[in-house]
Amino acid sequence: MSEKEEGRVEFKPKVVMVVDDSPTMIKTAKLFLKDNSKFSVCAANNGYEALAMIVKAKPDIIFLDIIMDSLNGYDTCHIIKSNPLFSSTPIVMLSSKDSPFDKAKGKMMGCDDYLTKPFNKESITGVLEKYFPEFL
Repeated sequence: MSEKEEGRVEFKPKVVMVVDDSPTMIKTAKLFLKDNSKFSVCAANNGYEALAMIVKAKPDIIFLDIIMDSLNGYDTCHIIKSNPLFSSTPIVMLSSKDSPFDKAKGKMMGCDDYLTKPFNKESITGVLEKYFPEFL
């Protein structure tokens, strides 16, 4: 008898997209989540790459660096949130800047949360727990 026949729900991990031009930040985020099979991580190195990947990846949450070459995080966030398919996808801005201005600008562009770099496993887990409490 298969799992579906027994009435069990198939488990599908939540997709976490990390968009950052720093390979170190992407590796760090992946490292923090690698032991949790409830999440899979996809990564993009810049805003344009994220926009190209988003339809196929269908992320459940996006961690988005603000300061990137070519298309910054604010503009990337605004473009993503303008698409009805992803308007409700939580976007967490990542930045080394912690000023009220930067946080307010992120909110104006549609971000849902803000993490200051350097982040740690607890801060990443805390955000994921906020949006997916049943997964942690």
